[in-house]
Amino acid sequence: MNEARPYVRWWWFADKILQEDIDRQMRWFAEQGFGGVEIAWVYPWPPGAECPSAPRIFSDEWVYAVRYAVKAAEAYQMGADLTYGTLWPFGGSFVDEAHGSMNWDGESPQRLSRSWELAHGAQPGRIVNHLDRRALAAYDQIVGTALGASLTGAKRQEISPAFFADSWEVHPHKLWSRPLGDLAAGWYGWDRSSPPSDVISDAEQRYRYREALGEIVLREFYVPFSELCRSRGALSRVQAHGAPTDLLRAYASADIPESEAVLFDPSFSHIAASAAAAAGRPIVS
Repeated sequence: MNEARPYVRWWWFADKILQEDIDRQMRWFAEQGFGGVEIAWVYPWPPGAECPSAPRIFSDEWVYAVRYAVKAAEAYQMGADLTYGTLWPFGGSFVDEAHGSMNWDGESPQRLSRSWELAHGAQPGRIVNHLDRRALAAYDQIVGTALGASLTGAKRQEISPAFFADSWEVHPHKLWSRPLGDLAAGWYGWDRSSPPSDVISDAEQRYRYREALGEIVLREFYVPFSELCRSRGALSRVQAHGAPTDLLRAYASADIPESEAVLFDPSFSHIAASAAAAAGRPIVS
């Protein structure tokens, strides 16, 4: 059964994409017994090098190459999942200040340090605001549109195609958003623009901040992420570990909850498995 076979993480470094390379590698994956591939678009190799021959990410040339890989996987009766964006966490040069990650002091300084866009000399882009579904929707207009186009004509399988959200990796310090401010104002009577000045020093206030943050991460990121994936004709596959939220609920919001255990067996794998069981998800990876 293909659905019981492991997928291989297939990193595409930013360079020219040749169909013969896709064919050769896909044939090798099939010969080794893999059930599918998960494609991620990563930085130029070596890191920091510019590669003008690489198609610009989300361009028509790029979409055509990804679509070719998806069809090649189908020819070998394999699945093909696509990373939802420009590596992890989600971000890019196309994320404007209004939709970028922020903290209660203003704009977050975190930038996407590894990205396909660097192949063309772009500066590291902003991280999308994971605490505001409007920012995620704006991001989807770029990323989801390109990925959806890449699936044109693809055959739907039981567990593929899926769009993949890797582990959290958003800098957590002082995270803030308008939805978080609105929730904290309603729950605790806080000012909508920022938490009280003693939120770090006072244990009760700090607990309240983290309680509201955890709820917003679910409402504004994990739940709408899965909704956006389905609207694009894909399943959602999620590694929620590392996120400052209720991990059971975060994993359960995805079609395919996923842990991460290759070199070691982390205790949080039980959380993904438990969430799948509790939510009635037939597949957990």
